[in-house]
Amino acid sequence: MLKSLVLTTLCLWVSGAWAGDSPTAAQIAERSAQVDRIEAWSADVLIQDLRNGELQREREGELSTRYVEEDDHGAAQRYYHFTSPQDIRDTSLLIHEHQQNQDDIWLYLPYLSKTRRIAGSAKKNSFVGTQYSFADLTSFEHARYQHEIETEQACGEQQCWVLNSIPLEDEYAREIGYSRLRSWVEKDSYKIVKIEYFDAAKALLKTQQLSEFAEIGDGQYLALKRHMQNHRKAQSSVIEFSNTDFEADFIDDDFSAYELGAR
Repeated sequence: MLKSLVLTTLCLWVSGAWAGDSPTAAQIAERSAQVDRIEAWSADVLIQDLRNGELQREREGELSTRYVEEDDHGAAQRYYHFTSPQDIRDTSLLIHEHQQNQDDIWLYLPYLSKTRRIAGSAKKNSFVGTQYSFADLTSFEHARYQHEIETEQACGEQQCWVLNSIPLEDEYAREIGYSRLRSWVEKDSYKIVKIEYFDAAKALLKTQQLSEFAEIGDGQYLALKRHMQNHRKAQSSVIEFSNTDFEADFIDDDFSAYELGAR
């Protein structure tokens, strides 16, 4: 049901629902949010932390993601399981995104044999010590922003819209930790290839580059490499996916908080 809804939406755009018309900023944001909305997939994950371009730390693990129907919308569930280094081996993180409410986040700590629930308001906090926050790794909630097209410019060999997105609610801006996002969206594919993040004081805080896209078909792509630069700390984090499976078959227990410590 969810997959057919996403594909129907994509087909309407591709088949010329906007033929002859330039899309609005809101339409660009909505379409770009669908690009990596893959129904179910898994991958091996490598996370590297760098300072001034030099490697400081590596983490390896696995990621499983699926979308489920929730209040006539699709909501993502994400499960991270870390396998190395030894100090975080078997640490697991589970995120249930919600369209209308705060996300649910659980962290399993093997040395305590205990699962802790993390407040959804902690989305602006660091993801396992990287330059990514939880908010950076969740779905782009385009409907919670006011969008405008700042300009159009070349981005590599493609042409991009440069989109400014400002949270509609101050509470949501505080929750994610950003006052504005500036995104580069490719015109031909609607892939987001670059995002700038501005803090509460409206100063540039971080920049993310997305690259090495896998084409899944039906207008969907997944960035296999993501690089987040923190402009205040001279630190950055790189996330790379490999051995991706875009036909993963999951059961509900794969995304159950009660099963975190049993895997």
